[in-house]
Amino acid sequence: MTIKSRLRHSHIFMMLVPIILVAMIMLTLRFYFFEKYNNSNNVNAFEKITDGFENYYNYIVRQIDVTALTEPNKFEDSKFISEFNEEIEKNGYAIVIRKNDTIAYKSPIIKTLQIENGLEPFGFLPDKNNSAVDKTYLDESIVKLNQKDFYFEDGSEGSIFIYFRTREAISIINKLMLFIMIFIVVVLLTTLAVITYIVSKSIVNPLNKLSYAANEIRKGNLDYEVSVNCKDEVGELYQSFEEMRKRLKESLVQQNQYEENRKELISNISHDLRTPITSIKGYIQGIKDGIADSPEKMEKYINTIAGKADDMDKLIEELFLFSKLDLKKFPFNYQKIDVTEYLKDCVEELSFDLNKNNINLDFEYTEKKLFCSADVQQLKRVILNIITNASKYFYNDKGPKIVITLVDKKDNVEISISDNGIGMSSEILPNIFDRFYRGDSARNTTTGGSGLGLAICRSIIEEHGGIIWAESELGEGTCIRFTLPKVVGEFLR
Repeated sequence: MTIKSRLRHSHIFMMLVPIILVAMIMLTLRFYFFEKYNNSNNVNAFEKITDGFENYYNYIVRQIDVTALTEPNKFEDSKFISEFNEEIEKNGYAIVIRKNDTIAYKSPIIKTLQIENGLEPFGFLPDKNNSAVDKTYLDESIVKLNQKDFYFEDGSEGSIFIYFRTREAISIINKLMLFIMIFIVVVLLTTLAVITYIVSKSIVNPLNKLSYAANEIRKGNLDYEVSVNCKDEVGELYQSFEEMRKRLKESLVQQNQYEENRKELISNISHDLRTPITSIKGYIQGIKDGIADSPEKMEKYINTIAGKADDMDKLIEELFLFSKLDLKKFPFNYQKIDVTEYLKDCVEELSFDLNKNNINLDFEYTEKKLFCSADVQQLKRVILNIITNASKYFYNDKGPKIVITLVDKKDNVEISISDNGIGMSSEILPNIFDRFYRGDSARNTTTGGSGLGLAICRSIIEEHGGIIWAESELGEGTCIRFTLPKVVGEFLR
């Protein structure tokens, strides 16, 4: 549930819960007082208000009807009348008893009112059922509710007039309204506090955990993980925070790795440049000391110096190329090529130099037309680097052979360059595409090379959208394979 939905539901609950609670309390109180009235003759003010005093009024009418029917002369008994009046007066009621045309009794609370001339004659009823309430206001605080007629035992006409003092009801209503208002306020505040606590706990607690996690990361503890099971905005924030933490950690690892690589690069460059420079300086010093005392020696020294200078130039060029590839700043000139025809041209061009070293270069392919998008110069550099590297590691007693194979795959073309050379051990194989890596532990110059050739190949192939890998067994030769995405029409697959 989202925070927005949670807040909306909490607002609904804050409106509904107090209403439901107030209604339940009111019904409970009403039921309680109703039962109390049914079980006793004492009816309290609450029931009078909730039922418009009708229950108690009906009770008075029943008492009068029963007494008038069974013992009408009790209305002449002062003790009975006083007790009856005392009971009803507690609830704001009063009576006037008339025998024939004479007022026999008047409740104390209306004794000062001059009401004799305003009394209806015997037999005057507002309806035939003798049950309607005819409200006649005597003043602002006294109202006449009804008139009950009967006969005394001697046949005299008797009438009982029922009155109600309204200020009693107003006082009770005011007290009850105050009670209800206080009760509603208490229920509202309690509901608001409970719901606010529940909602805030579900929001604030995860945010506190997130704040603690942020402080841990600020201290450099990128291993501190955060997790939450909710699927709202807070859960999304947790996921974003955790993703940020993982990326920061990866960035730090990469930064450390780059720093190590930088140190290794400087060390390797220093080593690979120092070796030819030291050799050049040695030969120059030999010339200065007169060791090259013949034209043949002088030529040899000069050719050696020139060769070392060429090695340095090639190393610097490869370093420059690898740096631009590594920084993704090398410009590639892609074009659609027929892979079969392109490789035929490469084999024809490379075979001339390889044959001088008694190395046989073959090409195995299918007649099917296969197209891909490639930078022809950089793709040629890949093939040349692999073949040059392979031509350095052959057995003297075997006929050196290199085979280029073109295979059609579903979405790619696969080019493999295999040889029957000395091969590589499984320990060496995973590292051959790392920069400055050489399989010979002594890093000698017998085979030459900068250690960047295969690293450059990997960068170029990956920029083309392909992958490159090696397969080899010690003593059985090596096969380096790479793929290039096919072109369908004018577009890459």
